[in-house]
Amino acid sequence: MEQQPPQLNGGQKEFIINSINDRLQKAVELAKTCDGDAGRSSRYKRRGRWINGIGGGLIALGGIVLTALPPNAEIIRKYIGIASAVAGSIIATTSQYIDPARARQRAIDLKTLKVRLENLAEESHVQFLGLQNDQADINDLVALNKKFMDEFAEIQKEAFDRGVDV
Repeated sequence: MEQQPPQLNGGQKEFIINSINDRLQKAVELAKTCDGDAGRSSRYKRRGRWINGIGGGLIALGGIVLTALPPNAEIIRKYIGIASAVAGSIIATTSQYIDPARARQRAIDLKTLKVRLENLAEESHVQFLGLQNDQADINDLVALNKKFMDEFAEIQKEAFDRGVDV
């Protein structure tokens, strides 16, 4: 005698189908959130370059002005002027590389997570459509649900580690 695979009763099948549908919707929403945060991070990169460059330039300019005071100005003021000119230049230069690089990397990481989420959702949706018929094997639906749940949880954790409010 050949053993038939266990079949889902109506309630079990409906529960698993709803579970997969809900998770697919959450994956799409998280992909949109990751994409929005990646765009925001990219804008912060550009804005940060402008703010840091202008701020460092103003500090350097103030130091140059203090240094250029008449000769009867205090020696300490001249040293403060030289130090702030150097500090302003250092701030303007290093901030062009450090902060934007972090924002750029975060934007790239979030775009990568978005692509992974979209691929996971599409792959799972195709498999789900194939298993949604009346003769679906309970083990296949449960395995798809578990696989999708595990991968989605992993991607969700990575998104959380990157600062996305999940």
